[in-house]
Amino acid sequence: MFGFKWKNQQAGGRQTTQPGIQLLASMLVCYPEIESVTYEPKDTELTMDFIVSRAVSQQELEGFVKFLDESLQTYNSLETGQAVWLAAEAEAHGETVLLHIRRQLQTMTRGELTLITALLSDKFGEQLKVDVHTPTSLEPDFSDIQSDLLDQLLDQSQELRIRERMVGMRDNDKVIVYNREAGRKYMRVMLTGDVIGRPGRKTFQDYTAKLRREKNVDVVIVNGENSAGGKGITRKSLDALYHGGADIVTAGNHVWDKKDVLEFIDQEPFLIRPANYPEGTPGKGWCVYPFKAKNIGVINLSGRAFMPALDCPFQKIEDILYEMRDECDIIFLDFHAETTSEKMAMGWYLDGRVNGVVGTHTHIQTADARVLPEGTAYITDLGMVGPWNSVLGVKTDIILRKFTTGMPCRFDLEETGPMVYSAVIVDIDDQTNRTTGIERILITE
Repeated sequence: MFGFKWKNQQAGGRQTTQPGIQLLASMLVCYPEIESVTYEPKDTELTMDFIVSRAVSQQELEGFVKFLDESLQTYNSLETGQAVWLAAEAEAHGETVLLHIRRQLQTMTRGELTLITALLSDKFGEQLKVDVHTPTSLEPDFSDIQSDLLDQLLDQSQELRIRERMVGMRDNDKVIVYNREAGRKYMRVMLTGDVIGRPGRKTFQDYTAKLRREKNVDVVIVNGENSAGGKGITRKSLDALYHGGADIVTAGNHVWDKKDVLEFIDQEPFLIRPANYPEGTPGKGWCVYPFKAKNIGVINLSGRAFMPALDCPFQKIEDILYEMRDECDIIFLDFHAETTSEKMAMGWYLDGRVNGVVGTHTHIQTADARVLPEGTAYITDLGMVGPWNSVLGVKTDIILRKFTTGMPCRFDLEETGPMVYSAVIVDIDDQTNRTTGIERILITE
């Protein structure tokens, strides 16, 4: 039986293997002519490798590439009316040639893949290496699933958020897909504080990609409950967070402040709200994010001290950890709470049982980031992403007027001036899945 070298992941009762892994593996299964495939996130390019067991002259290669390009242009002109970009090069290894064909992922279609492999087969015939485990030799259900999955992923290619360099290759009767950086033996997870409205979203977009590059961050978890106008989440604000670099978005007591969240929260696998809302509340309180053949569990809970009355977070976390026990390799908790004592108590309560407990809600970053004795990274509050010269994101004159007069005021966000970006980065050992360190990030303009 043809096999895969990755772990099947589940979130919310359904398989959610990382889209990049799914895409590359399905390409190799459905097209046995492809020897290996690489995805480069910087250029959003797919490189497909083919092996030809005879020498190919430069003139012959150039002629074939020209013919291939003309064929693809004609095909796309008829199908989409748009021109496409194609590049090809060859490496000669004695009497064997390794042919590389590069295409933009966002514009690639299933029809193109079929056309490329068909033209290669027609040109090189039996000298084109084809894996013996062809789709027709596989179990019908398995082959059909991979074919349908490939169609779906290519149709959604413009929305796929594949940020890692990924390589898929054949190894005897298996397909191996990996995205591991050479020499790295740890994972870096960045947890970012409450994003405040439009200025916060812009700041999040400005700094997250830079931090991912400079700090070698693998996964980003961000609290987005204030991302729309300072209170709540909308479709626009959620998409802005994903576009800015978020992988998982957590929430808090303001999750319902924008009513249109009810239209999409049940369809978002990586948007979570506090898990201690009553049974039957829309959305979910935890998710499983697959990354590098590991399952990262992310939980959201709300405190009860000076907060809306919800189920006990300490009792609820026990139920969740029991459910997650066989699913997750790594676990983080965003504890959305008011008091430092309640958040610190949760940190000690979970010490050694989860990889990290981070507090949110108060918008002021605390200076107590550390790894607790049994191995749990902890900080009382991550802080916020938004206007620095403000009171929790709101214009200072409004808040001062409220405190000095006791009169109700409309809370308008500060839109100008310097911004602040608050986060922590947690290091996880690849071999043991244990937390090895925590770094506090506080950027002020």
